[in-house]
Amino acid sequence: MILRDPIAARAVPMPDGKDGWAVMGFPADCVRLGLDLFGDPPFDMVVSGINNDTNLGFDVNYSGTLGAALEATGAPLPAVAASAQKSLPYRWERDGAILADVVSRLASWRLPKGVIANLNIPEAIKKKGYFWCPTNPRYEKETARRVDTGSGRFEYTRHRNPVPTAPAPGSDADLFSRGLITLTPVRPAGTEPGTLGRLLKELGPSVWRGPRSGRPTVPQPPGLPTDLHGRMPPDPFERTRSARPPAAGAIPHAFPLALARSGPQDRLRRTDQR
Repeated sequence: MILRDPIAARAVPMPDGKDGWAVMGFPADCVRLGLDLFGDPPFDMVVSGINNDTNLGFDVNYSGTLGAALEATGAPLPAVAASAQKSLPYRWERDGAILADVVSRLASWRLPKGVIANLNIPEAIKKKGYFWCPTNPRYEKETARRVDTGSGRFEYTRHRNPVPTAPAPGSDADLFSRGLITLTPVRPAGTEPGTLGRLLKELGPSVWRGPRSGRPTVPQPPGLPTDLHGRMPPDPFERTRSARPPAAGAIPHAFPLALARSGPQDRLRRTDQR
């Protein structure tokens, strides 16, 4: 998503005579502008795609097609992210009809607010119907070829492994590989409630419990937040003390770092920017 730079948009006449809008940005930019600027009268649904390649398994985490549909959950609006197996020529009529049918059925499936439907259509459909399934949890490793441009800069070309990892049985990648149209309910990544509940139960709402026994309390500068006990957490990276390593269990404050390449092995060098 483009956060600071201007985003260009222009009106495009649609087949029904109304104006559509072409947005020069990422898919999520298109949805955000549509909802914020052109949503009068309000929209009923967001449909993203059809993308000319699949969005299965781990790919849902960085898919622009899903990103656009997930943007609608903030409205909140129902949404579908549609993708089809890459092919030339593209099967617009068949896959468009499938997508239109999914859109017409979406309300009957009663997906909760904040959840979208991720649709993937194979090139050769072996069985009619839609098959609801989870995303494939197995990460597909890739290889990369490095090219030295001669200017101190390197370019990497990513390649999928020639022998892909077998998908988990019953997952979207598994059913799709068998020629089935898959549907998966997907929600935006956010708080993991089980882990949060355990941490709050074990640690309470504040991790900081003040200084350990024998360590002085750090004076509180005006205007800075404290923990629930009214104390500032100790800073193990304070410049005024010696360069000893932090005490066991201490949590350092974050500060800006610069990462630079160094040497023929391209090791990363970390530089403190304070």
